[in-house]
Amino acid sequence: MLTAPTILQAVPLADYQAVAAQLDVERAEKAALVARVRALEDAVIDVAAAMESTGLSRTALYQEARRPDTLLVRVQNGRSVGFTRASCVVYRQAKELGRHRSAR
Repeated sequence: MLTAPTILQAVPLADYQAVAAQLDVERAEKAALVARVRALEDAVIDVAAAMESTGLSRTALYQEARRPDTLLVRVQNGRSVGFTRASCVVYRQAKELGRHRSAR
């Protein structure tokens, strides 16, 4: 049996404004979270932090960074050397999973 369509009720302006304000807050929180994640991906860490993150000694870290097919992304600014945090995490995970040549 078919029923007659219901008539949409008007939403009070105050309710609409409250929902819109809540959406704005949630969008701002999401944008801040995305910015933090992107900053983490692009963060350059010093050699000591890279050693801790990868589990490599200083010498092994520099040797690995010189290899042409390395997973590590080396960043050099003048004499200062660093590595991207994301590449160190990926290197460590690949090594732990046995998918990196140094784990063979």
